[in-house]
Amino acid sequence: MGKRYWENLIEGERFTCRPVAFDREGIVAFGKEYDSLPFHADEVRAVPMVEMRLNEAAKMGFSRVAGK
Repeated sequence: MGKRYWENLIEGERFTCRPVAFDREGIVAFGKEYDSLPFHADEVRAVPMVEMRLNEAAKMGFSRVAGK
């Protein structure tokens, strides 16, 4: 499978990918590099936006898996 983009996914589509591990440092580094809004890179500012933090982590994981 070639490189995939979020907007090209089809609801219900299934595929197999390699395992991906997440840690705090990796998520914060990704936020600082690709989406440096304060609530993505600063844990104190992120507290009111817990759902958004989880959503960004999911997108990061998918982009790592689909992009390789």
